[in-house]
Amino acid sequence: MSKYDEIDFEKIALEMHQQVEQNPHNVKLRNELVIVFMETNEYEEAFFQLQAATEIKPSVQTLYNLAYFYFTEGKRILETIVVLEKQEALKKGN
Repeated sequence: MSKYDEIDFEKIALEMHQQVEQNPHNVKLRNELVIVFMETNEYEEAFFQLQAATEIKPSVQTLYNLAYFYFTEGKRILETIVVLEKQEALKKGN
C-alpha cells in the first residue's frame, strides 16, 4: 500500500475545480488540477484544462505541458473529441 492509496483524488479534483472557477486565470492551479485529473483517469478534463492554461498564458511551460500531453495521451483524446464533434454535427444536420 502506497501513500497515494489513501488520497481521495476525486475529492481533491472537485475542490480544485471549484478554486479554478473562482480564479480562472490561475495557470499554476490549472496545471495542478491536470495532475489530479490524470490520477483519476479523467484525461479529457485534463486536456481541456491544459488547453485553457495555454490560451491564458502561452509560455514555454504551458506549451510544453500541452505538447507532452498530446504526445502521451492525445491521440485517444483527440479521436474521442472528433467522434463527439461528428455526432453533434449530425444532430444539427437532422
